[in-house]
This record gives sequence, structure tokens and C-alpha cells, in this order.
Amino acid sequence: MLSGTITLSRKPQPVVINWIPARFASEASIREDDKINMKTIKSKSAKETQNIAKSLAKDFLKGGILALSGDLGAGKTTFAQGFAQGLNITDRIISPTFLIIRQYKIPNQKNWFYHIDLYRLENIDLKNSGLTEILEDKTNVVLIEWADKILEHLPNNVKKIDLQRTEDAHELKLH
Repeated sequence: MLSGTITLSRKPQPVVINWIPARFASEASIREDDKINMKTIKSKSAKETQNIAKSLAKDFLKGGILALSGDLGAGKTTFAQGFAQGLNITDRIISPTFLIIRQYKIPNQKNWFYHIDLYRLENIDLKNSGLTEILEDKTNVVLIEWADKILEHLPNNVKKIDLQRTEDAHELKLH
């Protein structure tokens, strides 16, 4: 776990953040949500959402799974684009809505980045779709849009972000 001092909505206090990098936590607008154990980050633009994702991606270079959920237009693909930049991937990142999975080599690493979009799928068969092999390889960096469709099948250590579109921003809830 990484620790850092951040300002919460009530009063400043040192906290341990489950997985937000300390370098990022001190810069973000984060508040603690009492109802559910999560942190909320507000982003005022698509570029800012990409920068948040770019910063978070640095801690996934050796592997990990990031599960994104949120309504259409909430910023999942925008987040994925910034996340890929944080992995030093220079390819154009577009949503794999029709392909389901896009694979990218991570520069100067031995592993791969998998961008998965489950929007169009129902009754997902993880084994026959090839997802099981991707998810079981701990060196893979996996970002899943519409991950709520398979959340119960993901490992316990998966990192989750719920994205919401607000009037003037994106809201990212990390848990």
C-alpha cells in the first residue's frame, strides 16, 4: 500500500490509499466517501481525465487488471487513452467495441496491454472467448470497459474505477 497526505472533504489528515500512487494522491482532488470505501477524483476535462489515467498507469507496468464501469459517455475510452499513454504506448487508442479486445505491446517491457470492451457482449463465456488466458497472466496489463458484466469472475486484487459524467466534469471513483 502507498501512503501520502491528502486533503479530504472534512479536514486534512494522513491516510493510506489502497492503490492511488502517492505522487498522484497529493495532487488530486480526492474525498472519502463514507457510504462505500472509495476515493473520488473530479476531472474538469477530457485531457485532465487522460492525465489522471496516465499517472495511474505507471503502477501497472509490471501487470494488473483495471476494471472500468460507467454509463455511455462517462469517459471510459478517454481514460483508456490516457492509461495507454502512461504505459508509453504511442498507437492511437480507440474503443474495441466491435473487436472486443485490442492488444498493444508495451514499449521497453516484455508484457502486453489488453484493452477490452464488453459493451456489446451478453452472457460472456470467459474460457471460450480467450479472456481467461489474458486475465490469468499476471504480467498482462488489462483494462476492461464495462467490467461490471464480469466483475464476479475477476480476481480479488482487481482495481476498480467507476466513471460518471457530471455537469462540468468527470467523476472517477476508485475502489
